[in-house]
This record gives sequence, C-alpha cells and structure tokens, in this order.
Amino acid sequence: MRSEQVRQGDSLTLNTGWQLSPDMALNTYSVGFHIYDDAGEFVTQQDVGLGASDGPYTPVSATLDVGDLEAGEYDVRVIFYNWRTGERLPVVQGASPFELSVRG
Repeated sequence: MRSEQVRQGDSLTLNTGWQLSPDMALNTYSVGFHIYDDAGEFVTQQDVGLGASDGPYTPVSATLDVGDLEAGEYDVRVIFYNWRTGERLPVVQGASPFELSVRG
C-alpha cells in the first residue's frame, strides 16, 4: 500500500494507466477516485471518463482538492464503473487503497 503526505491547502494529482479489454465499449466507463476519512466516511471524489487509447494502456489523470481536509489519515479508493448505469466493475489487480495523510 502506498502512502503520501500533503499539507492543508494542497491538491493531490493521481496519474494512472488502465489496461482495458478490447471488447469493452468505448465512452461507457469512468474511473472514480474517492477519498474516505479514517472513520470510513466518504469525503470527496473526482471521476474521469475513459475514452479511446492509442496504446495498450489508457492514461487517466485526476486532481483532487484536499485543501479543506482536516489533518488526519485518509484512504483513496479507486472504482471503475459504467457511468450510464452506475454499476461498479471488479478490479483484477491493485485492490489496496492508497493512504493519504493531511498535515495541518
């Protein structure tokens, strides 16, 4: 599990790459980066739609505003879902959350 520290007033940029199945319909799925506090309560999110890619991986970048978060420990959870239906799809690898510490 990866851990990152930010200070209040910062933003957090996540750069990811997704290997999509060739039979997946384009412009149907999104990636959601969701932040939860140490009590497991949802705090904020940034969702990004997946489109076509020129290579084997689809790059996705998201910037989350963490400037208003109180000092503490947070989890960043990544979800993959059909944006039309809201159905979440299973993740084959990398199911561990990303830990985020916000320092006051």
